[in-house]
Amino acid sequence: MNVLYIGSFCPYTHGHNDIVNRALRYNYGAGTELEKLYICVGNNEEKESIFSLEERRIMIEEALKDHPERHRIEVIADNGITADIAQRLNINTLIRGIRAAQHEDEEEHLLAHSNKRLAKIRGFELNTTFIYSHDEFLGSISSTKVRTLYSLGEYIEASKLVPHNIHQHMMGYYIKNNLLSDYIEPHKLSELWRPIAGIYAKRCYHNLTHLGHMFNMLNIYKYQTGYIPSSSFVLAVIGHDLVIDNTMPNNELESYNKLMEMCDNCKLLPYDENKIKKLIMATNHSLPLENPTHEEELIADLDLSILGTFSDHSWNKVYCDGIRNENTNIPTAEFNTKRIEFLKELLARERIFKTDVFYKLYEERARINIAQELEKLQA
Repeated sequence: MNVLYIGSFCPYTHGHNDIVNRALRYNYGAGTELEKLYICVGNNEEKESIFSLEERRIMIEEALKDHPERHRIEVIADNGITADIAQRLNINTLIRGIRAAQHEDEEEHLLAHSNKRLAKIRGFELNTTFIYSHDEFLGSISSTKVRTLYSLGEYIEASKLVPHNIHQHMMGYYIKNNLLSDYIEPHKLSELWRPIAGIYAKRCYHNLTHLGHMFNMLNIYKYQTGYIPSSSFVLAVIGHDLVIDNTMPNNELESYNKLMEMCDNCKLLPYDENKIKKLIMATNHSLPLENPTHEEELIADLDLSILGTFSDHSWNKVYCDGIRNENTNIPTAEFNTKRIEFLKELLARERIFKTDVFYKLYEERARINIAQELEKLQA
């Protein structure tokens, strides 16, 4: 038999993924074997979608490309009535996910009865199988909650609720439309952002997630201090990691040059080139800052903030593994030696974080994380 799981999936979350996995394992009755699970991306008139049907379909395809049961999953996009879609696919069973706190959700049961009646008009039987999520974490995830977190700039928490590739797409949208749009004219914004997002999206660590992390931290800093960043500061954050190449001596200078080239190409004005250069150079953590300005200290702290914002396990997964995967051309022994040297230098500093806000929030956790990574590398 085949079943149909239909939704707007804007965005597709770990909660949706849990329902997919449960549907693949579900016992549909004696002698009944599930051949294919269709995931159908549609539109919900009550929800505003930030991506098109086809964009969402491709995003789900990417999220599931390494799924062990991928051969039993087909992702489609169709904005039609559920009963029509099911009839076209010759499907008699719908899948609906219900979170643990919604076991008696009247809306879901009313929807199931409505689909059943609409199918009967079309001359076939259409039943709904409810898949309940009893996992407290997965059961608490909803697309609405995820979109709210993104709209509030809480990108770190949002990243934990969606697959990695989905988060990259979401960050691409929200950095452009919720952040850069305040600083850059609309007709120039797409021209500038498209190539920048393309560069970051391909990376393991220095990617759109990293930019989102920095802007999330900037939001916290702004709230606690009242600081208002200039367009030059925002551009420096956007451009500080445009070039990541361990065979080159000064990635920061090359990143600055690339950013200026992109700004010139779209005739982006006004901005302070000298200020942007100093800010980007401040993210070279191997060199001590000489008479730094407040903003140079701030951007350096934003860049290092991940050291103290995660516990040991998640920090290793997001940061340590990401850094290693970006440097696979370096033999392990050589990579470990360089990392140990860098981490020891950080620990030797009187303060890892220069601004008082980040020092109070993250200094202690950062030192614990660094010490634990050093122990693993030295072992």
